Amino acid sequence: MTATIAQQPAELGKRSVEVLDQLLAGDTVEETIPVPVTTVNSENVGEFTG
Repeated sequence: MTATIAQQPAELGKRSVEVLDQLLAGDTVEETIPVPVTTVNSENVGEFTG
């Protein structure tokens, strides 16, 4: 494998709360909300291992 991606659970949670707040305020939101992911490869894999 050359690379994979790492999701960002804290960012997913943050965006979820922001969107819920908008919905509760009566606003409309986009159907799809992109959340960035990080590419993990041999150069940065050390940042993702425990």
